[in-house]
Amino acid sequence: MRIHIAFVSPEHCDFAVELAAAVRLEPRVDLALVGARYGMDVGSKPFAYGGGVAVIPVHGLLLNRFPGSVGFATGYDFVRGQLRMALADPDVSSILFDINSNGGMAAGCGELAQEIYRSREVKPSLAVVDSNCYSGGYYLGSAASRIVSTVSGGVGSIGVVAMHVDQSKLLEDVGVSVTFIQAGEEKTDGNAYQPLSERARERINSTVQYHYGLFTEAVAKFRGIPVENVRATEARCYTPPEAQGLGLIDGVVDADVGMLNTSEGQMEISQDDIARIAAEAATKAVADDRARMSAIRNSPHAKGREKLADHLALNTSMGAEEAAAILEHAPAREEQEKGNNFAAAMNMTQNPNVGPDNAENTEGVSTPNRILANYKAITGYGYRKSA
Repeated sequence: MRIHIAFVSPEHCDFAVELAAAVRLEPRVDLALVGARYGMDVGSKPFAYGGGVAVIPVHGLLLNRFPGSVGFATGYDFVRGQLRMALADPDVSSILFDINSNGGMAAGCGELAQEIYRSREVKPSLAVVDSNCYSGGYYLGSAASRIVSTVSGGVGSIGVVAMHVDQSKLLEDVGVSVTFIQAGEEKTDGNAYQPLSERARERINSTVQYHYGLFTEAVAKFRGIPVENVRATEARCYTPPEAQGLGLIDGVVDADVGMLNTSEGQMEISQDDIARIAAEAATKAVADDRARMSAIRNSPHAKGREKLADHLALNTSMGAEEAAAILEHAPAREEQEKGNNFAAAMNMTQNPNVGPDNAENTEGVSTPNRILANYKAITGYGYRKSA
């Protein structure tokens, strides 16, 4: 049975597994961007750091056995590694989890949450919700010493979901028949090519209820509230004031950044620190953008392409290196492209030669086959006639 259990919306169940396999090839994280939000520099630390505080991002879809963070997805292994390094660093007095996640894979989530909970005994932590903290994201956030949300944030969805997609009618309509040859009566239970049997449904539900029990009991322990109260939420999503009233979070902040101050182990958020950090971050952002624009306009590849360089600098958020690559491959004299803007745009990209420019290669080829040939040239995928 290949059913993925997830602390996330149903339509993302399979997507989470597929994305985990895809992004595992190139794990990375831009710690400078994470730190800039809180007025911090990465420096020589392996995490965003400033004023004794280590900031760990919990962003996007949460994936098991993935060691990176790419903005739209974060691995449990990445968060675990960052946490352990912060706990071992003598300069770090407290830890901030910057949370913006709708949840992710059930596998690996509970184990990480328990490790975050145990870390309270070593160093205090604060989870800052900005602006989504649902399902698996809340599982992790609730394990911190304290959790707060921005005014526009959202908290909750304490539940578990599995999704089964029955494609049998679709296959029947297109004339495709699937036959399983198996050993083991339940080997193919829950497959997508047959209607879901009652036995498979009960088995999937049993697994969902198992993970739901682990999730709700953990939240009850982390937050110090009865497990009956956690289950009574019925996986509802709450506004910050509602979540605070239920004991799911400790407070609501009126700024989009948070900071840790420790006093005898107690976590407090200083509004003065918030205002100062926000002002410093805004100043730094302006300075960084000016440096970016200057680098694009003064690039050696901008000569003869001044109009394009100005456009990339002023009207996009493109980085200097990416802009330089575009300028390098753009026509040196913009006048040559007057009256043919489409050609200018095509020359700036790595487009395959398809359509009319490739007409000489399609002489005598039927329209459907020509369409398929162009599709293969663009995507790399082709169609093969079955026997």
